[in-house]
Amino acid sequence: MWTCEVTGPRKSRRLHGYLLKESGCLFDRLAPNNPYLCLKDGVQNHALNPTPIA
Repeated sequence: MWTCEVTGPRKSRRLHGYLLKESGCLFDRLAPNNPYLCLKDGVQNHALNPTPIA
């Protein structure tokens, strides 16, 4: 379980979830980078390639 911070123009929230090493088994295309998403647990200020959960 990882904690990410989502910071938008108006609000900030923490999001808890799993990070996938390989999303190819679930999705055909890689999601674009999300500049509002930042990994928090031990590693800060790293933009993530979020993979939406169906």
